[in-house]
Amino acid sequence: MPVADFVRREIRRRFAADAADEVERLLLTATADPDLEEPDRIHFAILLIADGDLAAARRAAETAVVNWRNVLASAGLGERDWRRVLMRAGVELTPTAFHGERTTTGVVKFWRNDKGHGVITTDETAPWDIWCHFAAVDGDGFRSLIPGQRVEVRYYCFPQESFLYVAKHVRTL
Repeated sequence: MPVADFVRREIRRRFAADAADEVERLLLTATADPDLEEPDRIHFAILLIADGDLAAARRAAETAVVNWRNVLASAGLGERDWRRVLMRAGVELTPTAFHGERTTTGVVKFWRNDKGHGVITTDETAPWDIWCHFAAVDGDGFRSLIPGQRVEVRYYCFPQESFLYVAKHVRTL
């Protein structure tokens, strides 16, 4: 089930019929900014904050119009958290497909020196990780990373069964 369908279903479940219609309008108003990348995330946060209370939904929607990051913080939803909650609820999450490259910071999840590769976890790509070959790591000769190490990673989308993102360049921080 896509995120938008999940949110719609939860609104109907948590609010009376007349209030549910108003909450749906509030969510659309709260995320009317066309530059907002993930309106579903804001809708989900408002839904959690409101928890069936129409007045709380109104306040959260008004806050989102001014500063949507405050709404996420109020709901206790970091980038990784909200996706995990949705996945547990059976919501289909599709990775963000894009052309070109992106850069973000992350943490080395694990590294296998014997194979010369490992995995980097980031908030931006969560819940999917970034696969990394040692050739992408800054340095000369055989390069290695240490689990728990903070890194800056430039990556690209490479949708396949095992990993959806691949590191192109990794620099330790």
